[in-house]
Amino acid sequence: MAWRRGALEREWFGRVYMNNPYSKNGLWVKKCAAELEAGNVVAILALMPAAPTTVWWLDALRDVAASAMLRGRITFGGASQGAMFGSGLLLWTHDAATTERFMFAVRSWGGTCAVRIRGGAFRQHVFAGVAA
Repeated sequence: MAWRRGALEREWFGRVYMNNPYSKNGLWVKKCAAELEAGNVVAILALMPAAPTTVWWLDALRDVAASAMLRGRITFGGASQGAMFGSGLLLWTHDAATTERFMFAVRSWGGTCAVRIRGGAFRQHVFAGVAA
């Protein structure tokens, strides 16, 4: 789905990967939660700036099944240097198997993952010893 063509206004479906325009993170977080709760999607995986002190990030943590912080800085489109900020992954899903696959992926690159178990509190998992 092309974000430029009204993705915030359209209904989503299936499994969604999202790298939204970073200027409107709060709107995208609300959209992700709404699409999951409406039952339109199985899962949404979002690459977003790691901003754990912002209102939109804290709002996201209320609804996500899991989150992870990426090591280092992502370089986009052949740029000579990485982004000016860290990045994180947010996973919206009610599917336990999808959450387990997410944790497995985070483990494979030695990241830090926080997982919410069935709407409860987050448990942090730090996977060390794997080269990023």
